[in-house]
Amino acid sequence: MVFRKFKPQKQWGKMNTRIFKNILAARNKRKLPQFVIPSAIREAGFKIYDPNQPNFFGTEARELPVIPHPAYRTPQLHEHPLYKSVKCSLFDGSVAFTDGIDQACSLSKAVKRIGFPEIVLDLASKIPLPECFEDRLSDCIMHGERYDPTLEKLPRLFDPIIFWANYFPNRVHGTPVLTRG
Repeated sequence: MVFRKFKPQKQWGKMNTRIFKNILAARNKRKLPQFVIPSAIREAGFKIYDPNQPNFFGTEARELPVIPHPAYRTPQLHEHPLYKSVKCSLFDGSVAFTDGIDQACSLSKAVKRIGFPEIVLDLASKIPLPECFEDRLSDCIMHGERYDPTLEKLPRLFDPIIFWANYFPNRVHGTPVLTRG
């Protein structure tokens, strides 16, 4: 197509756009000749479909062949390397419980028994405990807190010395210190 030359300082202008539109409109008005199937193809007996027909894509639709290649096969669940035959019970974080035992009993629909059977106590007495086990146990109990699944926005951490630096840009969610048990 022929367009008017323009100076380097001037970009594609209004006049060039008008010329382009006129040439494009004239080209679109021209009708293409109708497609004629050559006689050699007709004699060969090939099937020729008209792409303007509405059912063009459904004429030769076939099902895809089954490929036995292992890359295209969906693996079974038991073939996974981390598969376990025993099902796992997950704890629900939306329900607050004082202890994990209460939560486990409600999930598994079990009855909570007080005390252990004698067989379990005999086996437990044979387990060697490390030194200062009672101190560690009391330390764990003292550090324990009642689990609260409602996470509140905690106040932003502020450094009074370097107040212009924001070390903690994201809000932290958790249990406030005042409500911990």
